[in-house]
Amino acid sequence: MSNETPLHFACKFGCPDVVNVLCCHPATDKQRQNKYNQNPSSVICERKNKTPVIKKKIKEYLEERCYVPLLRDTNNSFQPVIGLPWSPSPLEVDFNSLGSAVVGSPIEPVMTESFCGTTQSF
Repeated sequence: MSNETPLHFACKFGCPDVVNVLCCHPATDKQRQNKYNQNPSSVICERKNKTPVIKKKIKEYLEERCYVPLLRDTNNSFQPVIGLPWSPSPLEVDFNSLGSAVVGSPIEPVMTESFCGTTQSF
């Protein structure tokens, strides 16, 4: 009834681990407002866990994230390769200026890429 998302509830009740998991999903809208025009960052610890440590942790999880892919051969016969940083939303960082450690084709040999605790094959 308040148009609150699961992220609103996790922030409001001071659950940093839940906030972290929700923020890992690319479809999570961190700016979504409830019927009181509050986004998740404005309701941090309104109900529980009002310690400064937990508030700080939740605020950090709500910040924009940047992922650095680590490509490795599925049978570990080649050296792992670090790819360019990636973000689900545009950041104020020029990733092209950072250079790339990726050389050759990531398809030969079969490589896997790890993001946010999950592994996907390409």
